[in-house]
Amino acid sequence: MINKKSYIVSMNYAVSDEEKHVAEQALLCFNHSTNSLNKASAYLDLMLIPFKDNPEITANELITNRVQLREFRDETLELFQTFMNLAFKCVYLMQTFSSDTQIIKQMKSFISYVDEIEILVNEYAELFSGLEAKEFVKNITETIENIKTKCDDIEELIEQRIKTYIQTNILAKTWVDNIGNKMNLKVQKRKPLNVRLVEKLNEMEQKE
Repeated sequence: MINKKSYIVSMNYAVSDEEKHVAEQALLCFNHSTNSLNKASAYLDLMLIPFKDNPEITANELITNRVQLREFRDETLELFQTFMNLAFKCVYLMQTFSSDTQIIKQMKSFISYVDEIEILVNEYAELFSGLEAKEFVKNITETIENIKTKCDDIEELIEQRIKTYIQTNILAKTWVDNIGNKMNLKVQKRKPLNVRLVEKLNEMEQKE
């Protein structure tokens, strides 16, 4: 005979209110981290575009403008540090769902991607110690492009996989909920028949 308790758990699993609250916090955190990452990526264009358009910039020109260039480097590092702090907060919040194998898999990818972008940003910062290097413009351009590509990878992971999984599997939100919220309309949901049957059995047992 099937164990009744395990049967009920498998059919009537519910995410607790506390877990849903954490999931909502995580969604906000991922939104903030994506916005922060986009801001940092866009800021890099201020250097990438002129360097790509003028690859013949000389070492003398770079050294003459070294103060401004290093200020730009420092501002870029601050922007990416802000993203890193938010990324850490996201990982911290998602620990709540560490028993979910899909969440574990997605967060491993997220941590790996953030590790990679940290390495690239560090490489970017180190290049500024050699402004006189013959290949500086070429190297900095390639490094910035690699950083921006990794930024796109992280954003896709967050938007297409992590946030979608949280909304669908933890908060149980569908496109109906999303549009309903925007229109300030609520669609009444009826519990599935199997869940209602299990609840009815529980009620009968309690009365006996």
